[in-house]
Amino acid sequence: MSHQRPPEEQLELEEEELYNQRFLDILVFRLGGEPYACPILQVQEIVEPVPLKSVPQTREVFRGVFNLRGQIIGAFDLRQATDNSTEPDHPVQAYAICETPSGPAALMVDKVVQVDTVERSTIEKDLPLKRSTAPEYVLGFLRINDEIVTLVSLEDVLSAEEVNQAGENAA
Repeated sequence: MSHQRPPEEQLELEEEELYNQRFLDILVFRLGGEPYACPILQVQEIVEPVPLKSVPQTREVFRGVFNLRGQIIGAFDLRQATDNSTEPDHPVQAYAICETPSGPAALMVDKVVQVDTVERSTIEKDLPLKRSTAPEYVLGFLRINDEIVTLVSLEDVLSAEEVNQAGENAA
């Protein structure tokens, strides 16, 4: 026997789907003074940075692991994939805890700027990279407050293999 939603719930779901097709909610953050963004639906929380335990034989972007309320979290530094990797004036001030298919992972950021909503149609794919961001991490570009913001792909930055490896190595 199938369960049908009441008409008002079905209408709410359809409105939400239409909204999600047209708009994207993003978290805007800075790395080395440059603006970046990622889809907010993948971000669970923002936490203060803590010391990391290094994990051998991982990509440079994978910085180590830490314990967050009993859960081992891998930390990824996107600055290692950009020309912002050696910015001493911009220390990591926050970890954005993101949901991945393999579990939570932390994206290390210099500063969380804002949460914003953009129209998906405004995401530009063909802007030349204004910085040396690895193209495999880039979903597109947005113009926000007279700045070009790089929209990054969390799925590509936060490697499932390394998230799994972080948990295994810490166990």
